[in-house]
Amino acid sequence: MTGAEEAPFPVCTQISGTGIGLLSVLLSAATGNYINTLIHGPGHISIGFSTAVFSIIGLLSAHQIIEHKRMPGVRMLVPLMAGAGLLAMLGSSGVRTDLGAHLFGLVAGLVLGILFGLLPTRRFKNSPFVQTCCLLISIFAVLTCWNMALAT
Repeated sequence: MTGAEEAPFPVCTQISGTGIGLLSVLLSAATGNYINTLIHGPGHISIGFSTAVFSIIGLLSAHQIIEHKRMPGVRMLVPLMAGAGLLAMLGSSGVRTDLGAHLFGLVAGLVLGILFGLLPTRRFKNSPFVQTCCLLISIFAVLTCWNMALAT
């Protein structure tokens, strides 16, 4: 078997697992949107999924920073610069682009990713109980939020 055939899941779920990965994306995207609405005030109505996209970029950048901590120096800055480059290329053009949401999504993903990377959470990656609990919490949170949004 080649390396590609051995991996049944995409690379993103191999980093932290499906449940923890989904919960970390949900938490960092929600944090980015929350900070953005705090800064813009109550009149701000742009809450979107693009914040989650930049949160994923931040989480992946943080993962690479943590992986290269054994080789400090310029190499640790490459993932940070890559995230900033993606923000500049993909998240800052257009008339109705919410640059704040993209920026805060990226920053929230970086902070949460570094926090998760520094904590001893690697043993939870292989725990089916922890992964299932995180997955169920993520699904419950999304369903609850949609239920509250549609009820008003």
